[in-house]
Amino acid sequence: MKKTKILCVLDGFGISSDKIGNPFWVADIPNFKKLLSENIWTTMNADGTFVGQETGLVGNSEVGHMNMGGLQLVKQLSLQITESSNSNYDLKKENTDQKFDPKKYIVDNSVVHMIGLFSSGTIHSDLRHWIGAIKAALKKNSKIYLHLISDGRDSDRMSFLESWDSFTKENSEVFDNNAENIFLGSISGRFYAMDRDNNQDRIDKYYNCLIEKDVDVEMGDISEVISRITEGSYKSEKYDEFIEPVGFRGFKKDEIIWFINFRTDRMKQIVKRVCEGNNKGNDNNLIIANNNYGNGLEKDEREIKKRNGYYPIFENNVVKKTLSEYISKKNMNQLHIAETEKFNHVTYFFNGGSNKKQKNEDWVVIDSNKIESHASKPEMKAKEVTDYILKNGIGLYDYIIVNYANCDMVGHTGDFSASVKSLEVLDKQIGRLVKKINSIGGSMLITAD
Repeated sequence: MKKTKILCVLDGFGISSDKIGNPFWVADIPNFKKLLSENIWTTMNADGTFVGQETGLVGNSEVGHMNMGGLQLVKQLSLQITESSNSNYDLKKENTDQKFDPKKYIVDNSVVHMIGLFSSGTIHSDLRHWIGAIKAALKKNSKIYLHLISDGRDSDRMSFLESWDSFTKENSEVFDNNAENIFLGSISGRFYAMDRDNNQDRIDKYYNCLIEKDVDVEMGDISEVISRITEGSYKSEKYDEFIEPVGFRGFKKDEIIWFINFRTDRMKQIVKRVCEGNNKGNDNNLIIANNNYGNGLEKDEREIKKRNGYYPIFENNVVKKTLSEYISKKNMNQLHIAETEKFNHVTYFFNGGSNKKQKNEDWVVIDSNKIESHASKPEMKAKEVTDYILKNGIGLYDYIIVNYANCDMVGHTGDFSASVKSLEVLDKQIGRLVKKINSIGGSMLITAD
């Protein structure tokens, strides 16, 4: 029997001495408390320059897993995009990862559709990247349609209108001088537009709002439209994350589609759907993106005439000499396991931006619950993940990388009582792992992302 070593990532877990609004101080979590009292532990910084980002930017799951799995400080792609968007996406010599020059193919008087999370959260997108893209398209006198995805998870649940008004006020010169070129294309909550759990009905509902209708909502009316839609949605207790898709001006043939998000995991499905629609309709849409979203549809600039995929402006460099690679080269075997919501994090992100398994590396995904809010089932699939490890992992693998999604996914709902319950469920599963790992003389490192 192998003396298994486990790296256990409690996604979204954090430590704070603040007791108000903190589920950790309310939950019944004897195993956590015992571990903290009997073992050496420390806190770590997971934001800003500590994880390869700009000073002041918060961390996120992608950043955390890439740094852990990378065994090194990984410079984040968002910083490179910010440097370029500050100059309206002009190519810079220092931006060696910029693969594609959008202005080269945004010809004069083009129609450009920009799609992305419109949020101050800087977890999946950045408002500076938005304004840089808008300025770049305006240089070619383009007609711009903004397809705004509201947040409510990485930002306040009712902040969409405030974010738009602040954004336009801060960039008033751009919007005031170019109002005749800027229109609203669609509005949708991220629940529909940024699904990553293969809920095709949600993606289809959002996609349909991107291709239907032909109504020009002018720049001067956008704030009023957002106000009307959010007010109606809030009355039904559907906050920013859950705003139903509403389309105004869809894609037409020979137009340009620009995906703004820099993070990959929540863009794969909608980008794939847009590419499929482009091919099926022979629409000849040029699709560009601020990253390679890793779904196999990205194209090289040399294939620009085919227009049957998308063209990344930037692309993450695959991190070399990762933990997974190190374990494999030691001729040891390893298991990477998580439920669907965090599967990319223990595979693609943890392996440095690569979808390729190392030798003797197994990946196991446990299907997440197909529900609107994880607050309704805060236990998620923590027990099933643990069951698999106890039966098929400990003693059979040299290393196990496991992610528990509860703290992150339930915490994002803002439901305090559900968050308390999720911690209590997680505490029991950690207790089961500790008991088993101790019985075989193995070891476990518990951390967060």
